[in-house]
Amino acid sequence: MNNSQTQLLNIGAFLFVGLAVLFMLVQYLIGPDYKMNNAGMLDEAVNHNRWVMPVDIKNMAESSRLQDYLLVDLRETVDYNHGSLPGAINIPFDELLEKKSLKHFKTKKPLLLFSEKESRASVAGLLLSGKGINNVFVMANDYNYVKENVLENYKPSSAYINSEKAEYDYSRFFKAAPQQAVQPAALKPKIIKTEVISVGGGC
Repeated sequence: MNNSQTQLLNIGAFLFVGLAVLFMLVQYLIGPDYKMNNAGMLDEAVNHNRWVMPVDIKNMAESSRLQDYLLVDLRETVDYNHGSLPGAINIPFDELLEKKSLKHFKTKKPLLLFSEKESRASVAGLLLSGKGINNVFVMANDYNYVKENVLENYKPSSAYINSEKAEYDYSRFFKAAPQQAVQPAALKPKIIKTEVISVGGGC
């Protein structure tokens, strides 16, 4: 009886280990293959040269230089169908790393990504850079902002604005020396007042 239970336990353990190894192998084969290390990703995250400011979009549109880029609209297809930059292709953010999407990026043209949120386009740019795709640029501000305030009704005050400032904050944080990093204020110890009460009487 004990031998049969031991054999069953051994078989179960071998099956478990075998399934775990098989699962890791499948994950390795189908998982995303990143070609940039952590330091490279950090450098790319704080690289301000990857941003294309609204005034640059305006100048590029007027001089027909936008066609020198592969324009990638990361918004949902419904939004893309309501209008986009001339010549832009639609690859929703959720489909960015699919094989059919990655085929579009095998081009000599630099990529220019934009979306309904600047942060989403920024993350997409980092993902593609991590995959080893070069010359990836991100449009500062969201598409609607650039469309309304730069392309349709130009306002000089809107020409150099990033709608989200996180990249600058991160850049300052990572470049600061450890003693320059913002530290939380020291907490003052609470003073607990004690009161002595004398009790009279007894048993």
